[in-house]
Amino acid sequence: MRTLTAFCLWLSLFRPELAGAQSELSYQEATNQALSAYAAENWSRARVLFERAHALEPSARTLRALGLTSVRLKHYDRARHELETALLDARQALTTEQRTQVTEALRWMDETLSVLRVVVTPPEAQVRIDGEPVSDEVTLEPGKHELRVEASGYVPLDRTFACERAQHRTLEIALQRVELRPRPEDVLATPTVPATSTPAAVSDGSVLERWWFWTAVGALIVAGGTAAVFAAVDSSEAQPEPPGRLVRTLTVSY
Repeated sequence: MRTLTAFCLWLSLFRPELAGAQSELSYQEATNQALSAYAAENWSRARVLFERAHALEPSARTLRALGLTSVRLKHYDRARHELETALLDARQALTTEQRTQVTEALRWMDETLSVLRVVVTPPEAQVRIDGEPVSDEVTLEPGKHELRVEASGYVPLDRTFACERAQHRTLEIALQRVELRPRPEDVLATPTVPATSTPAAVSDGSVLERWWFWTAVGALIVAGGTAAVFAAVDSSEAQPEPPGRLVRTLTVSY
């Protein structure tokens, strides 16, 4: 919702020649020119001139003029505030006819316009409706409107929504965070862990597959064969072979 100060600042930045000219006008001159601009349906110029008159001599009547001009500009929230204030202001109080006109304008707004409350996540998100920044609540005409919500670090949202006549509603918007994906050059390769090999000395298997077993067996065989040879020789010396029997020497090859 734009404030009166923000509007004056915008006007002074983009229309400096008009702002400078109006600052020199008297109350009566500003009022007369404002009424002429209003009759010509030049609402923006009428607004500036009425603001000048109100700054010089603020009253219920200048507030009424500002409120009616705001209605024409479709700045309904500001118009409501100015018109309601005009009914209460005792400075140059409104005539009966003027009060009736202000009351009818407020009734038309109540019976026609829609009040929209916008709740956004995150709370610092900026909300615009039909290109205009809004706060948490805004008054709109019935029909379709364009909504845009954006915040740093979030995906902006654009949506078209519709308002019905004299409708009061709440619109809840939750923005999604931007997903940050790592660049290919920032991705580190996963190190390959070599498979652990089991030492042969502790590997599973039968005792018949182990080298020390067969070495011991071979040694035993050799020792046994040598003992058998000596035993055979001793035996042949102690008891000579009978005639015709061949004496054999036992040998073991491995």
